Amino acid sequence: MFSLITFGLDKLHSFFFLSKHCVAHSRKHAFSQAQGHYHKDRTRRRSNRSGTRLLSFKPLLIIIPMLMFALSSCGSQLPRLNRDKPVRINIWHHYLGEQKVSFDNLVAEFNSTIGADSGITVKAFSMDNTGDIHSKLLASANREPGSSDFPEMATAYPSTAYTLYNMGKLIPLDKYMTEEEFSGYIPSFIEEGRLTEDSGCVIFPIAKSTETLYINYTFYKQFLDEYNRANPSKQLNEEMLKTFEGILETAAAYYEWTDAKTPDIPNDGKALYGCDAASNYAVISYKQLGSDFFIVNKDNSGEIDLNDPAMNKVWNSYVVPMIKGHYGAYSFYRSEDTQTGDLLMYTGSTAGASFFPKAVSFPDNTKYDIELKVMPYPSFEKGEKIAVQQGAGVIISKSTPEKEYASVIFLKWLTEPERNIDFVMKTGYLPVTNEAIRILQQKLPEYKSGAINENVAKVLECTLEMMESYELYTYKPFEASDDIRYSFENKLISFTEASRKEFVESLPGDVSVDTFANEYITDELFDQFLTEVRHEIIKVK
Repeated sequence: MFSLITFGLDKLHSFFFLSKHCVAHSRKHAFSQAQGHYHKDRTRRRSNRSGTRLLSFKPLLIIIPMLMFALSSCGSQLPRLNRDKPVRINIWHHYLGEQKVSFDNLVAEFNSTIGADSGITVKAFSMDNTGDIHSKLLASANREPGSSDFPEMATAYPSTAYTLYNMGKLIPLDKYMTEEEFSGYIPSFIEEGRLTEDSGCVIFPIAKSTETLYINYTFYKQFLDEYNRANPSKQLNEEMLKTFEGILETAAAYYEWTDAKTPDIPNDGKALYGCDAASNYAVISYKQLGSDFFIVNKDNSGEIDLNDPAMNKVWNSYVVPMIKGHYGAYSFYRSEDTQTGDLLMYTGSTAGASFFPKAVSFPDNTKYDIELKVMPYPSFEKGEKIAVQQGAGVIISKSTPEKEYASVIFLKWLTEPERNIDFVMKTGYLPVTNEAIRILQQKLPEYKSGAINENVAKVLECTLEMMESYELYTYKPFEASDDIRYSFENKLISFTEASRKEFVESLPGDVSVDTFANEYITDELFDQFLTEVRHEIIKVK
């Protein structure tokens, strides 16, 4: 008897989910001229719900025909799906590890519930990473030999979506979603999906991320205590880590402190800080300082504003300390540099929360457990509190109305608050609806006492605080925007590495790093960097 009731409730849940979204779409047409009646109807139904105590079969006999009528009435507006002839849709995604397992489990849950009841079967394919999925999507769109058929859905970043949209491969979700439905999502997440003024929302958000400051607090606290005891007139504190100027000053002190540990070996101090995405650092630095990294022309071509004073700030706050050895980047990810003890802190994606190491391992096989402290993304002292908004969304390809509509049903189901929270709690991503953010803020202390990864919980807590006072920013794509961006990043990295190598090889043993830096790091070196950046960008435009 219990299993029969459970089965019935599961079916009712599926029925209510599909009815809710069908009715929402029909309102877009039926109530556009009767908003006052619509709001009164919602108020009346909320009042009725507040008085409902028990679910009996009599109300169901009334409700089900009403919902059946709603479904049939919107049938003229939306494609009809048939559970006996399921629509099969593929989604390509970039999730790996635990993220892939979580996503695949959600797909399986959908297929066995809403999908089974509505006639939709979703099949997920992992494309390893965003670089692979980008190249495979473009190959498929161009029908290159050996490429796979273009999927009904795929995770994609704005630049990829922009290219595919201009090829006529994608649909706007506005075709199947109402403004009321869009209003339930974080506004900036939806706005990111509106690639042009008239494109509509082409990228649907399912999980987003930003960047925070990750700190090996165990080693940092040891350094802070020892340094402050030895230097009572030059005290450091954690508050300094809230600004890039403070990090710069702390990094100089850390280099000096670690260099003093080996008095027989001059100028062998260690780096304090690094950043995972150097181009993010530049783009967000510009924005914090009131400028735009890119200049976009009327023909939608673009270029980097290298003449803006913000570029000089990027040079002095990032390139200079990298050359001096106060900042560093040694492995592919800064979390790896933290694991080897080569860095004490870094700015990186919240989606990488689970990758922060639990211990530091040194070449002599000694190992020390460490504690993570998470702080908001730093800002400049005279800058605004702005951090990057990133994370691939989902695009829907232009196909049959049934497949397009089925894809939208899946995405709306995927981002229902509790389900979306369950996914992000395992990954460090942010949920995408206003209600999910509210629930997460309210229940995070409860979640932290459960099975959630401790580091993910810390990152989520910090990120939720940032959302109260920070602007999350991403730029609109334009022709070759990613090619230009990554050409800049590659040159920034290669120029810094080459300059650091030459600096170390030229540094006299009896001269301090700061003294030699005044001779080596000149205005001419800065001009050389800008010239090389311009040459690289010309190649990809």
